[in-house]
Amino acid sequence: MLVGGDLGFLSSLVVAVFMAVFGPVSGFMVRRKWRRSVARRDEIKRLLVLASEEVARVELQAAEEYGYDYGYKV
Repeated sequence: MLVGGDLGFLSSLVVAVFMAVFGPVSGFMVRRKWRRSVARRDEIKRLLVLASEEVARVELQAAEEYGYDYGYKV
């Protein structure tokens, strides 16, 4: 299909408007997703530390109930 007129300026204008509108919007969306993933990763690390501390505390309590002593006696 042949086009009757020159679309050079009009197509450049459409691309420029598209980039001016959707460029920042997509940038904000990417930045938001990035920040949320970093916050999620930090929260997972914090929960892993808490879980490992809880496991150590439970093991120590269980060992004390059975009379085992992990410390040094002087």
